[in-house]
Amino acid sequence: MMEKFDVDVGLKYLRGMHLNDSKTECGSNKDRHENIGLGHLKLQTFRHILSDPRVQDIPLVLETPCHEENTGSWDVWKKEIEILNRMSPGHVAGKDDLPNMHDVEGSASSETIPDHDMSSRSDPDPGSSRSDSDVLEIWTKEIQQTVDGAVSLAKRKAKKTQNKRKLAKKKKGDSEDDEIEVDEDDG
Repeated sequence: MMEKFDVDVGLKYLRGMHLNDSKTECGSNKDRHENIGLGHLKLQTFRHILSDPRVQDIPLVLETPCHEENTGSWDVWKKEIEILNRMSPGHVAGKDDLPNMHDVEGSASSETIPDHDMSSRSDPDPGSSRSDSDVLEIWTKEIQQTVDGAVSLAKRKAKKTQNKRKLAKKKKGDSEDDEIEVDEDDG
């Protein structure tokens, strides 16, 4: 993609990039944004972008769905930025980057991968026995869990707001009925 962009436009004109995954497949001619790692591009695409030396010094703008507008919480964007930072070339991997396997439901562990695959691993954390694809899968699940939590919170908050409106409307209706009754008694 970068080579094609350089030929068609020129990398010297690239001043920034919007980052988002895609809800639709390549070639759909639709621009439907998805959270990082949850669409058709997957996290590996973003790892390629972040590690490409041609784009190291340009601004990157996260342009993913916001599930938390009305909640006051920005956990999804925080998580996406955290994961993108983990994939950045200058990031030093640490124990906080790799959650315990029980932290992410359904994650593959190194025990499920045959021993002959161990030699081809590219560990972000040399002290870990997890492969690069295992780590990307774990990080994708972290993002998915954060999105699920944000959507759930937004739904609860919307339901609470809806219930408050219904109650206020009912109270307003009751007080109007009281006023009408008083007017009828006066007349």
